Amino acid sequence: MSEKVKNVWVIDNDPTFTFIIKRLFELIDFCDSLSVYGDAEEALKLIQNNTQPNELPNLLLVDINMPIFDGWQFLDELGNEPAIQDMTIYLVSSSVDPRDGKKMRTYSYVKDLLIKPITEEQLNSIKKELLQGIT
Repeated sequence: MSEKVKNVWVIDNDPTFTFIIKRLFELIDFCDSLSVYGDAEEALKLIQNNTQPNELPNLLLVDINMPIFDGWQFLDELGNEPAIQDMTIYLVSSSVDPRDGKKMRTYSYVKDLLIKPITEEQLNSIKKELLQGIT
């Protein structure tokens, strides 16, 4: 697939996961631009203060379990942003707690919950959906 997703943000404080996911994105030539944030609050402020819609992510992967400002708090705040309409959002977790999936479904703007480790096949499927505009 020669087309790429324009802009992807990964919000996760785990350096091992972010290293692996960056390599996977490169391996499958997923996107034009990849930004990684270890702090969800920093990423939220960038979204809130952004005046250039083309700089915002088309795809956002958000870890649930982070210190200080977790993925749930991020989603609660993000839900008030108009820019959310142009983002496809996936939660990411190493937990298989069914309560996470149940809670995730209460956020209408979250596409799905991905359990780590994320595979090349999962990313290719997400890429295909994004490029076909069916998300």
